[in-house]
Amino acid sequence: MQPARRDDQPGLKSGLALFASIHLDALRLAPRAYLEAWWWRVNGKRLRARARFAPLLGASPRAYRLWLCGESRAGAQSAQSPQSAQAPAVQTVPIILLVDPGEGGAALAATLASAAR
Repeated sequence: MQPARRDDQPGLKSGLALFASIHLDALRLAPRAYLEAWWWRVNGKRLRARARFAPLLGASPRAYRLWLCGESRAGAQSAQSPQSAQAPAVQTVPIILLVDPGEGGAALAATLASAAR
């Protein structure tokens, strides 16, 4: 007997079904806005369509599960890449700090201590 499968990390088939159900939820909740978003997408206005789809798709109660599915896949891909084992190269850039010492040395000392952190 196989163990029960968790719903928060769906496979490919159930991920596509989840994607379709989120779109159906959006169509059911706001049909006119959903069709307007599709109109912009069909006409090639991808950014405008994406801006219209985002609140509609995010209103679905299943949207968080789809996001988790994407996050788990992204994490698995980054763990498999050979570059992930290496630390990224860090570049140091000098910072030039111009400070007006003012009338007292206490303010200057506090400013320099703050900049050193």
